[in-house]
Formats: sequence, structure tokens, C-alpha cells
Amino acid sequence: MTDPQFHYQALLKSQSSSEVTSLIAFRESATTGLQAVIWHAAQQKWVYAPPVAATLLYDDSSATESQPVDRPTAERLAREHLHTNLPTPEQLTTMIEAATPTT
Repeated sequence: MTDPQFHYQALLKSQSSSEVTSLIAFRESATTGLQAVIWHAAQQKWVYAPPVAATLLYDDSSATESQPVDRPTAERLAREHLHTNLPTPEQLTTMIEAATPTT
């Protein structure tokens, strides 16, 4: 069985702005639930943070504006706005595996 595909969400400074403040790389399945890696601007690194991602992605009361983007767009936004590289799907999987306990 193959891992679910990653999806990408760009977090924007405001509804009227196109300035990207962060990116979320995430995937979901019935067996693992939400798995998400987020660019943490203050720490200047990618972090595993499913609870934060869930709020940003699914909580309608969250004030954070976001938009779905494809992988090439996420790569460009990471370089141009966040001054970093978007981890490859393999690197994202490694980050998730390192952060999640094995059963």
C-alpha cells in the first residue's frame, strides 16, 4: 500500500494580501489521521505539527487565510517568500516518521 499523496496549503498574511507567511505540507488517511509539517517562521525550520495544521486547515473560526497550492507552486513560494526549500515528499515522510511513535 502506498502512502497518501501530500497536499500543500499556503498561509497568507491577510485576506487582501498575497504575502505568504508559511506553508503546510500534509496528508491524511483513515489509519494515520492528519500528518502535517509546517514552516515555523520564528524558528526558521520545518516542524511536525498536526494539531496546529488541523486548526489552520479546518477551523472556520481561525483568522488565518490560506489557499491550496500544487507542489510546484509550494516549492516556488517556499523559495521566494520563506527563503527556504520545500522538503521533498521523502524528506516529509522521514520528518513524520521521526516525530510519530511506533506502535
